[in-house]
Parts: sequence; C-alpha cells; structure tokens
Amino acid sequence: MKKITTIKVGMISIVLVIVSALSFFNKEKEDLNRLALNNVEALAAEEGHTLVTVGCVGTGDIVCPIEGNLVMDYVIFYNL
Repeated sequence: MKKITTIKVGMISIVLVIVSALSFFNKEKEDLNRLALNNVEALAAEEGHTLVTVGCVGTGDIVCPIEGNLVMDYVIFYNL
C-alpha cells in the first residue's frame, strides 16, 4: 500500500515538473518572438520619411509640441 502511494506521488511530481518546464520554455519562445517583432518594427520605422519623433510624458506645466496639452516632460528623437 505504501509503495503504491509513493509511486502515485512520484508520477504526480514528474507530471508537474514536465508541465512547469513546458510552460517556461513556451514563455521564453514568446519573449523571443516579441523581441524579433520589435526589431522588425524598428528597422521598418527607419525606412519612413519621418525625421523627428516626439514623446510626451506625464502631466505638468510644459506644453507638448505635438498634442498641445500640459505634460511633465517631452523627448525629441531624431532619426537619421
């Protein structure tokens, strides 16, 4: 009886390890796909004719050059 219980616990442990490993490797592959997609988007963005990109952050007392609303800070990116 004790031997059967030990076998059951062992089998359940093996199944849990396999499921955890599969979940981990699937997440790693998803991150790699996301990174590849971001690289493709970055390369494609350089092909456009936009030389300046502006990013506005937060709320404050500086006027955003693009939207005209009050922001904490803004950043200007120059593309070559």
